[in-house]
Amino acid sequence: MRIWVIVVACGFLVGCVKKESEQKTSPQKNSYQSAVHKKTVFDLCDVERQEAALLDIAIPPYQERLPLFSEDQYTGQVVLGYYSDCKAEDQRKFFHEQMERYGWNLRREFKGPELLLEFEKPTRSCAVSIRPHVSSSFFSKHNGTDIVIYVEDSSVVY
Repeated sequence: MRIWVIVVACGFLVGCVKKESEQKTSPQKNSYQSAVHKKTVFDLCDVERQEAALLDIAIPPYQERLPLFSEDQYTGQVVLGYYSDCKAEDQRKFFHEQMERYGWNLRREFKGPELLLEFEKPTRSCAVSIRPHVSSSFFSKHNGTDIVIYVEDSSVVY
């Protein structure tokens, strides 16, 4: 009985020493994780700000944003990405109807493994890529689409 008490006490002490050493190194780890979290939140704010600024671009109904956001203020280029559980043909119809409603002209449409739609306005262009969603898990049942929207404003002067 005494041996068990000594073994348990030693295990407890080893655990306390290990936790104390982890706490000494964790501020760096926590600050890194905090910085990564802040950067993710900052990026999400950028995406939401850019979506709000693009009033004449149809944003599809989506389940989640893809981590593709890119913005170049000097060239006026923006890239946004989304995952949707809608079929590619439904997305094609959505963009045909909504982009026309916002005053865009369909310039080209390419059909293949992915669907590429090109729209234009006098000083702006927009390409929409609609591709089958590739799941990272073998057992995943996601079979929707990934939508990537490229917008360029050629009237931007730098």
